[in-house]
Amino acid sequence: RVRYTHKLTQTFGPSQCDVAETHTAYFISPTKIIIRMVVENFGFMYCDYFNPMSITIIDQGYDKKKNKFSVNFKHFFRINFVKSVMFFQSKIKNEAISAT
Repeated sequence: RVRYTHKLTQTFGPSQCDVAETHTAYFISPTKIIIRMVVENFGFMYCDYFNPMSITIIDQGYDKKKNKFSVNFKHFFRINFVKSVMFFQSKIKNEAISAT
């Protein structure tokens, strides 16, 4: 778990917020790892209504014909809404994506 302070660029509200990131690694096989990161924000309006989340898949391959190893990365990002925010959902998504 990582904790830090993040600067906010919104017009109204606080100039910064506290953030906690939880990283979990899942070892699927000797050549495949999935890393899930869930972000919790503290100290601004509606921060307990959503959690940004990312998933990174790291997969190692081997091409016998070329005798070469390869490493593939796939990264996914989403906003997990835990409470209904109705009118603010698109604004929260846009602000979260622009902050990454």
